[in-house]
Amino acid sequence: MRRIISCFIILSIGLLSAYSQNYDGYLSDALDEYDVYKKDALTEYEKYRAEANAEFAQYMREAWEKTNYEQPIQPIRIVPSVPPAVFPDFDDLDFPGDNEIPFADDLIFDWDDEKPLLIPLIEPVRNPESKIIRTYLYGTACELHLGPQEKIRMKGSSEKEAADMWEELSSSDYDELLYDCLAIRSEKNLCDWAYYRLTQSVSQTIFGYSNEAVVMTAFLMNQSGYRTRLSRGDDERMHLLLAFDDDIFNTIYYTINGVHYYLTDKSDPESLYIFKHEFPQERALSLSITKEILLDEDFTSVIHLKSRRYPQLDAELVFNKNLLDLYSDYPHPYKRGNKYSSWAFYAGTELSMQIKEMLYPVLIRCIAGKTQEEAANMLINFVQTAFSYKTDDDYWGYERSFFPEETLFYPFSDCEDRAILFTRLIRDILGLDAILLYYPGHIAAAVEFSENIPGDYLVFDNGRRFLVCDPTYINANVGMTMPGMDNASAIVIRLS
Repeated sequence: MRRIISCFIILSIGLLSAYSQNYDGYLSDALDEYDVYKKDALTEYEKYRAEANAEFAQYMREAWEKTNYEQPIQPIRIVPSVPPAVFPDFDDLDFPGDNEIPFADDLIFDWDDEKPLLIPLIEPVRNPESKIIRTYLYGTACELHLGPQEKIRMKGSSEKEAADMWEELSSSDYDELLYDCLAIRSEKNLCDWAYYRLTQSVSQTIFGYSNEAVVMTAFLMNQSGYRTRLSRGDDERMHLLLAFDDDIFNTIYYTINGVHYYLTDKSDPESLYIFKHEFPQERALSLSITKEILLDEDFTSVIHLKSRRYPQLDAELVFNKNLLDLYSDYPHPYKRGNKYSSWAFYAGTELSMQIKEMLYPVLIRCIAGKTQEEAANMLINFVQTAFSYKTDDDYWGYERSFFPEETLFYPFSDCEDRAILFTRLIRDILGLDAILLYYPGHIAAAVEFSENIPGDYLVFDNGRRFLVCDPTYINANVGMTMPGMDNASAIVIRLS
């Protein structure tokens, strides 16, 4: 028996050794084939990119078309028709029973999946003479390589000057810089707007606030797969126009072949001479923030938030100033033709992991063992009473919506900010579906509970029942509509 086992072991070792040798040989052959494929793909892409840039620069030499701007679209102003109400803080009051309420409309927005973005096949040879440049993106240090070539200078802002610079940027001398921009985009999970700000910061670090910096920003964005348009004004100043998947408020734009191109540099020329030629495989910038953006940390002082009715809901939070700066700088988005969709963009953005780790354990611990009604009443009172109410006009002087993280940070917020935050908490912590409710001059929320909870509710979408929840009706429980609200005028805003 032992001899049989020994023979089996020897045979097994021999087979494993042979398998190992065969596998190693197979792996080596596969890697060699991949290297050949990768080299061929890089060569083909370099050829394709060189031809595309040469053709693009040639078109750039032709006369650019003068185009007038279109007036910026203004967001819906939330001007309360009645002051925010405060419900008497008595637990023994009778609450209203079930009351199905009418509503004016149910808005469903088409939240397309994020479109794939061209990822250029760029693998530059590192030049030992390249220098390291450092730039900052919302307080985040970024280091990139810039070749030893002489700095490009434009003598003017003509079509020829722009085309000449584009041809120089298209050389392999700038591949390291482009490669590093793309690497930072991936490493930092940059949304499209943040990536635009990165390329702009890089360009201004090299060229200052100049026409050359605008052309370089256009080049980096274009080579990264984005749809942009280079232009100049009568004052010979160069401008970059950005196309977004959706639209933005408070910003002038130019329409080219049905696409809105926005001027985001805070200038307002009545008209621009625009280079309108398309680049292969370009796509518009997305305004959705689908991943947590990884910026360097620069913490605020501690913010103390506490529910008035449930003092155990007591959290101390610190925020990343750099992320708040990004949010403050972010365009005010909406889906074309529907201003109501703007609030859904904000409600669709998650809190940072840092804030979740500080806030959510406190909330989850306090609602443990509670019914959905009890838990929701605790969460809504936290949003109602942890910070003070003030309208955007009073606090900012203009209409501004908050991302959920901003509502937790700033000392004042209004109805849409609180409704956005509340729907974020309900979805994350209780796992329930939620919507926003727009009344003229006011925004509340509604939640689809799996428990039968009495109160004002709406029914739509094949019998789905959503209970009204108003984070601005101070001390009110879920199911209660704030006095003065005409339910027949309410518009349902679905969230992604």
